[in-house]
Amino acid sequence: MFCIDSGGGCRARLRLALPHIALISVTIIYVFVGSLVFAAIEQPYELLRRNFHMSEIRKAEEAIKVYDADVDPLNETAIVLIDHLTKVTFDAFEAGIRPSDLHNNSFRSKWNLASSLFFTTTVLTSIGYGHLIPISHEGQILCMFYAILGIPLTLITIADVAKFLADFLGRPGDDNPLAEVSGPRRFTVLLGLFGYMTIAAWVFTFYESGWSFLDSFYFCLISLVR
Repeated sequence: MFCIDSGGGCRARLRLALPHIALISVTIIYVFVGSLVFAAIEQPYELLRRNFHMSEIRKAEEAIKVYDADVDPLNETAIVLIDHLTKVTFDAFEAGIRPSDLHNNSFRSKWNLASSLFFTTTVLTSIGYGHLIPISHEGQILCMFYAILGIPLTLITIADVAKFLADFLGRPGDDNPLAEVSGPRRFTVLLGLFGYMTIAAWVFTFYESGWSFLDSFYFCLISLVR
């Protein structure tokens, strides 16, 4: 209705908005496609790595099962076998093998869609939490080129959105809406930002086991300022 009443004004606004919408859409597609590509590359390597560590643990367990204490009165061989089992188990845990994988012989890839989206987002925003990294040479090489192209695209998009919001929130007729910001408006912005981080931290405490509210709030704060 607004567009019909305003006549050509709607088309003018649409022409102004299209570059912003296109830039945001390209960035979203870049993030989403990148997450799918990384998942497709890394999942087979993750499975191979998991099978290798599981095989090493099974071999170490079998060696202990067939160990004959009668031929080793000083238990020197037993100590070596237990140390080896401990080592291969720790190596598996460092590689991301969960205890449930050992007991249930199951496999849940860390490179699911949600984790891959989180990875590509942290790469492009240069946050880099490091919880999920490519282990294949192909994935590592792709990650470098993906970041080289994607980080400038993300920065341009963020700057464009920031300018759009600044123009939208500015007073009509202001050439530079950020030049003079009154005290109450500053307080409102800070209060909104604090509320945003508080709500996000509260949500994280429910979805991330072992996270206190302080841990979650710290995570949100670091994510915004980095």
